[in-house]
Amino acid sequence: MERLLIGVVLGTDDISKTTTEIRDKGFAVADHTEGEGINFKDQQIRKWKNLFLPPELTRGIFSFIIQHTEGELPPFKTQEPSFINKLDHLVINTNDADGFIKIYKDIFGIRLALDKVIDHWKSRMLFFRLNKTTIEVIEKKDDQDSNDRLWGLSWEVESIKESHKRLVAEGVKVTPIKKGIKENTLVITVSFMKIASSISTYYRRREVSGRACYLCFAAYLLPIRCACALPRSTRRLPLFMELLDRRGATLCSASACL
Repeated sequence: MERLLIGVVLGTDDISKTTTEIRDKGFAVADHTEGEGINFKDQQIRKWKNLFLPPELTRGIFSFIIQHTEGELPPFKTQEPSFINKLDHLVINTNDADGFIKIYKDIFGIRLALDKVIDHWKSRMLFFRLNKTTIEVIEKKDDQDSNDRLWGLSWEVESIKESHKRLVAEGVKVTPIKKGIKENTLVITVSFMKIASSISTYYRRREVSGRACYLCFAAYLLPIRCACALPRSTRRLPLFMELLDRRGATLCSASACL
């Protein structure tokens, strides 16, 4: 299956300080670039700065760091329980967990919340916490050079039953609802435009709870303040734009982003 998820964008509040810290740790990075986007609906302008990372830090994943300097994406509010609430976690495969820790914990300063071997999968797994998003890393050792690959995304919803029903009705291929590895979670795996991801829901006090927001799909297109994924082929951008517009998301024209 063709993989579309290739990149991760990490946010910072001070890109100049971040640049200096990375250089002080012995890595050569160019000066940051600047870009801006215009909202198609109200012509509001957003501006940002990007810092592109060298191969020894990206290790196969297209990655850069962003600082938003002007404007913001307006929040999308809905009471629809089948819509996405937030990005719960992203999954990265690596053949070098120790090297991954040195980059994401020691250089980027992201908290390593858990490092353990999962007997069921016979794999070492790392869990980094970044604001309210988890970076889940699965180690699969081989004899190749250190390499990482963005494997999938997991979205949180208020009602996984309603999400499953709606996605099936819209012709999206999904698996049956099943229990997640994490306690008190249910998951479905989604094959959407050849993008592998999963949607999960959490139980609290015997009731499914959470908030809904379809705007999370904008992570494929826009440099919003979160870890996000970018599409490999611009041929599919019109399809994503149409999807986001139907869901009421704010669309922007971006320059100097990539």
